Amino acid sequence: MSITFAELGLTPQLAEAVLAAGYETPTPIQERAIPALLSGKDVIGQAQTGTGKTAAYGLPLLQGVQAPGPIQALILTPTRELAIQVQDQLHTWSKQVRSLAVYGGQPIPVQFKALRQGVQVVVATPGRLIDHLERGSIELSSLKYCVLDEADEMLDFGFEEELNRILEQVPSGCRMALFSATFPTKIKQLAGRHMAEAQKIEIQATQRTVSAVEQYYCLVRPGKKARSLGRILDHQDPGPSLVFCRTRLETQQLTDELRRRGYAAECLHGEMDQSERERVMDRFKQNQCRILVATDIAARGLDVDGITHVFNYDIPWDVEHYIHRVGRTARAGRSGTAITVIEPSQQRHLQRIERESGAKFQPYAVPTMEQISTGRMKRFAERIRQQLEDPTCQDQLPLVQDLSKKFDPMAVAAAALQALWQDSYSAMAEEADEDLSPANKSYVWMSISVGRRDGMNPAELLQTVHQETGFGKMELGKIHIEDNRTLVEIPSDKADKMILDLRRARIKGKRVKVDLTAPPAGATLARGGRKPFAGKANFEQGAPRGPREGNAGPTAPREGSDGPRPARERPRRNYEPAGQALAAVEQPALREKPARSFGDKPAFREKPARSFGDKPARPVGDKPFADKPFREKKANGDKPFKGPKAVGDKPFREKPPKGFPKAGKPGKPSASDGRKPANKKGNSDKKTWVGGSAKPRKK
Repeated sequence: MSITFAELGLTPQLAEAVLAAGYETPTPIQERAIPALLSGKDVIGQAQTGTGKTAAYGLPLLQGVQAPGPIQALILTPTRELAIQVQDQLHTWSKQVRSLAVYGGQPIPVQFKALRQGVQVVVATPGRLIDHLERGSIELSSLKYCVLDEADEMLDFGFEEELNRILEQVPSGCRMALFSATFPTKIKQLAGRHMAEAQKIEIQATQRTVSAVEQYYCLVRPGKKARSLGRILDHQDPGPSLVFCRTRLETQQLTDELRRRGYAAECLHGEMDQSERERVMDRFKQNQCRILVATDIAARGLDVDGITHVFNYDIPWDVEHYIHRVGRTARAGRSGTAITVIEPSQQRHLQRIERESGAKFQPYAVPTMEQISTGRMKRFAERIRQQLEDPTCQDQLPLVQDLSKKFDPMAVAAAALQALWQDSYSAMAEEADEDLSPANKSYVWMSISVGRRDGMNPAELLQTVHQETGFGKMELGKIHIEDNRTLVEIPSDKADKMILDLRRARIKGKRVKVDLTAPPAGATLARGGRKPFAGKANFEQGAPRGPREGNAGPTAPREGSDGPRPARERPRRNYEPAGQALAAVEQPALREKPARSFGDKPAFREKPARSFGDKPARPVGDKPFADKPFREKKANGDKPFKGPKAVGDKPFREKPPKGFPKAGKPGKPSASDGRKPANKKGNSDKKTWVGGSAKPRKK
């Protein structure tokens, strides 16, 4: 049996105000949070988006605030849109308590004026609140309630330092409340620092998204998202809808595209000034624009009743952003629809979101022009029926009677309907019925002559294929690794290019054979083939490669063959042409080869001293080296070496060859022969000692 708001402990005035706003029974988070806050406990509430967390903390807060009086309650929100929504909600429930939304982008003198008039509840973003605290325009000494709404989003926006600064100024007796759709580690740390004794209320759900939301995915061709979304809108004919994009540029481009198709669309992103944002939100709330194209900044701040559809033009980064996007529809017990438009490369990302969120996505095909025309005709006929029931249509009867005197009445009705049709759907017409759904791919199997024995694994294979061919893992299918080869499932239309690119590449340091092959027999049962190779091959350079253990000689002859097969050996080289490989089979084993020789010469160790022609080898040490005149290498052609070349005032220092006495440094007498060195000043009367006497230096 459901309970009412009055049974939760609220005053009759608040209970009536909630009923007047359209809330009949409290949600699970409201049933547990409202009594706890009224009893004076700190509360940490975790529930999915769209479950009424604003009323869960707002109603007890309004009941405990005394008006008139100083600032007694503070609500922190991540975005200015959410601050405005919360302030409007509080004003709807209680007209006596004055509340003010404080956020960046609004002129601060306007906020000063409102604060001087006296407010009891402040709904603020962290950055602008710190500005007021530093200026002294907001005082927290009389604070009784402090609420952190969408705390996980505030931390994602980088407000952790600001939150700690604000919470340190909160009085010790202040009642704290924290509400969030998710509960990551940073939230736990923040709650443990400032709300150690809080009561945690967690609303478990088998499905993290709202169960009343029908969730679909639409697979389209790359680059055809805008046209596909236009067809979906034509076919669905939704009410007020949200379309989420990732970037500011995409919101503007998509808004222009939807306007060309005849839709009243507006865009909302973070770089718009506050006045423009408020104008767009007012138009959307008053149903003056049908579609709002926004970035994720609006996912947490929008709380508009009656949103029927949410379209994910760009798939969100993670499951948390998806939950908050979808939570904008199916609020207050209503139903809604969420459609995510994806390309083939984004299918795995969508599967991860489906797995983590617990949602069940249903496929939604891109509507054809015939389906769109049929749907438009049904809606147009229903519109005419409703108009016929309206008494105001009788005002046009005189015009119809006048036209019927000159034309057939059926033709007059057809002309009127055609004019109305042109005004409604002419801008939505497309030139051709193009198929925007991706074509079904056919796959073939490719064989690569490296396998488990070569150390091949799926990760290395994907990296090699991407480096050599440019195709990523999204283009490949199954991978089947065997002992001596690897089978890969590839698209048939890209098979030729991939095979040619891989044939020119080296995998595991060797050339590989790549070709098409039949599917593996056990591919659907297991990823692998035979048992992995357990032996240890000898890969040392120059080591002989004999037959394997247990296979000492040639195998038995095959049926119909001329003789026994040679012993199975690893090839000596990594890659050999076909002709050389056949010749290598006929050669004897490496162990039976004789020692390598050159003609009639003996082995290397038995060679005598090397000789050239008939000239006998000069015995080493037979003649003293000093008896042979020393000749340096010729320089400058055939001219002989004529001694050191002077450079400036300092002679060239020649390193004496081996066997000569060691010379001293220039300017000092040598310890070996006692001869005087060359004069540093280059006096022409002195002689240099290097290489004997030298010519006088030229001045």
